[in-house]
Amino acid sequence: MPTFKSPLAFAEYLERAAEEMGSAQHEGMGEAGRMVARKAKEYLGHPQGDDGEFPAWKPLSRATEEGFRHKFGFWIPGKVTDLKYPPDTPLLRDGGLGRSIKSDADAHTMHVGSDDPIALWQELGTPGAIYPIEPRSFIGRAMFEGYHKAVAIVVRRIMAPLVGAAESLRIQSLISRGD
Repeated sequence: MPTFKSPLAFAEYLERAAEEMGSAQHEGMGEAGRMVARKAKEYLGHPQGDDGEFPAWKPLSRATEEGFRHKFGFWIPGKVTDLKYPPDTPLLRDGGLGRSIKSDADAHTMHVGSDDPIALWQELGTPGAIYPIEPRSFIGRAMFEGYHKAVAIVVRRIMAPLVGAAESLRIQSLISRGD
């Protein structure tokens, strides 16, 4: 942090830093949202274990892997008919779910989610359905597991105009480690 020759110089420095902090916060929220979205996409296709808030993903059902005849008579194909991903890769069939995960942010909030209804069904499960789906959280899990890193990203961006980039990186590493 620089030294100041007068209280006025210090006040001017703080004024400039405050102006930069608003856009820095917006940029930090965007960066944090993109990090959480990347993390959510990385879970797809990889069974997840029990993680406190989120139960372990149960294995895919035989019907999901092999396909089944719906009660109204039409055939629902299974993953074995899909050549893009092997059957033991939950939440991967054609890559559409991963492509649907997006993030958006402003200076005060970030949103990570999907407009694909399959994301909701997989995230929360469908316990009352005729053919229930077990919950396989990937967005909530990414938010939960990425929380400290997301906070550290935002704090680093906000602090950089005030204390400088190098010091803000040191602060980010302390927050990321939980110190």
